[in-house]
Amino acid sequence: MRLISVTVLSALLLVACSRDDDHRHPQLTTGKQLYLHHCASCHQDTGDGTFMQGVPAVKDTLMTYRQMTDHIRGHGRDKDSRMPEFSTMSQREAEAIAVYIRNTLAVE
Repeated sequence: MRLISVTVLSALLLVACSRDDDHRHPQLTTGKQLYLHHCASCHQDTGDGTFMQGVPAVKDTLMTYRQMTDHIRGHGRDKDSRMPEFSTMSQREAEAIAVYIRNTLAVE
């Protein structure tokens, strides 16, 4: 029974990480709101990631803002990356997320 619940939980977490690339959410305007909507289901609210599932901590990234925004939008990323490509995400939205990660999550 425990194995089944662990399997179901793992499947749910993977589904939560595979959000579609829909950015029709005008009510989300801050980097925090955008991060919580697009990123927190995998990388956690704290940016700590989920080591046991292979999801890296984003709060410890050494990427520049430009590298972060490109990575979020799927540019220059390994083809076997499990992270969803947010290729239709606006540059402004990706930048807001990158600034939130660097200025808030990295200093907590």
